[in-house]
Amino acid sequence: MNLDSIWGMVKARPFQPFVIELTDGRTIRVLHPECFWTAPDDHAFFVSQPQEKTVSVDPHDVASLLPVSRDRSSGTTRTG
Repeated sequence: MNLDSIWGMVKARPFQPFVIELTDGRTIRVLHPECFWTAPDDHAFFVSQPQEKTVSVDPHDVASLLPVSRDRSSGTTRTG
């Protein structure tokens, strides 16, 4: 996936949390724009996760981006 597409989701205002689906089936939630940053050479990006865990990802491993919407009736979040 193109890194510009991911930055588009990160820079959207108002920001909407989203899920990055990877080609290996893993998913990574981006809950806040400050939790996302790139390496100086733009060959990888990083997402800070709860409990201070940081994930490094190659943009070529991204299969899709899915917005996370809040279910107003139950207060839960869902993708799609």
